[in-house]
Order: sequence, then structure tokens, then C-alpha cells
Amino acid sequence: MDVLENTGDGFSSISNDYKITYWNKLAERYSGLSRNEVLGKDIREISYAYPGSKFYKELDIAMRNREISRFEEYMPELDYWYSTSLYPTHYGISIFVRNITKEKKGMELFKASHERYQFVFKASNEAIYDWDVINKRLMFGDGYTTTYGYEAGANMPLAEWSSKIHPEDQERIEADLTQVVANSTEDIWKASYRYMRK
Repeated sequence: MDVLENTGDGFSSISNDYKITYWNKLAERYSGLSRNEVLGKDIREISYAYPGSKFYKELDIAMRNREISRFEEYMPELDYWYSTSLYPTHYGISIFVRNITKEKKGMELFKASHERYQFVFKASNEAIYDWDVINKRLMFGDGYTTTYGYEAGANMPLAEWSSKIHPEDQERIEADLTQVVANSTEDIWKASYRYMRK
């Protein structure tokens, strides 16, 4: 059972009559309930397993249909997001719970930031483009179309974009970009260069 104590998930198990038979340390931390408080009790009497909760519904389905279930649920009383996996066994159900609050909050911040960026991207008259460094492609905003005549949102390969820089500026700009990408402490790039209209 040491493996179940040291797993990165909250782990508990219940019998076929919903009685809690195991409750590891992370299950204690996530629920705020000690092992001694819950062992032998019906899991449906635990606060987060109340009737109407997603956990309660999924647990009931997994128990009746003997099917694996995976789901996410927000627990307002704890202000946590959990990812839960239910695995029916011959003896009952094994329950693995992972706290995914940081990932969810990070995704919410990313989404809000992305929405603001998209608004600026569409509203600006500036020739804004987004550079996908990994795939070496560029996407243009509406201002780029107005200024240079290239289609907004176009997914242009970096080499094609670079070929439109004035020949006297091209080598300098490519060297600057290479240096910025190689230097992880720099996150802003500024340069003046001439660029060919369509």
C-alpha cells in the first residue's frame, strides 16, 4: 500500500456498497477529511459527493454500469478544480483524484490574454504580425493588409516573409531575429526595415 500513499493523486477505494475502504494522504489533503473520519463510511455522505454533484452522478453510473469514468469538476466550497478517474473493480471502485486548479487558472489567464491580444490584432491599423517561432510561420492582422496588401490571417512561411525585406536590410534583420531567438532573456524585438508591398 506504500505505492498508493506516494502516488501523485488522491487515492481512495470503496466497496460495492459504497463504503470507503482506503483513503491516502492526498485524499486527506484534498478533502480536508482524515482517514479515521471516513473509513467505513458511505462515500455519498461526504460533502463533495452530495446528490446532484458530478462526482455523485459519475460514481453512480460507474458502479451500475461497471464502466471507467473520467471527468473534471469545480468544488466551490474548496475553491479547487479536480480531475477524477473512477475504475470499477471486482470489489468496488478505485478513485484517483488530481488537483488541477493551477492548470485551470493558468488556462483562464491565457484565454483572457489571448482574447485581449485578438482584439488588438483586429482593431489596430498597425502592421501587426504574430510569429510562430517553432513552426517558422507568420500570421498577419488587418493592418498588415492595409499597409502591405498581404491577406490578413495568412499563414506565411518565415522564409517568404524574409524574402520581401529590402535586400539592403535583409541580412541585418535576419541576424537580429536569430540573436533574439537565441537569447532567452529578450522577449521584445524592435527594428526598422523596408518591406515590399504586394
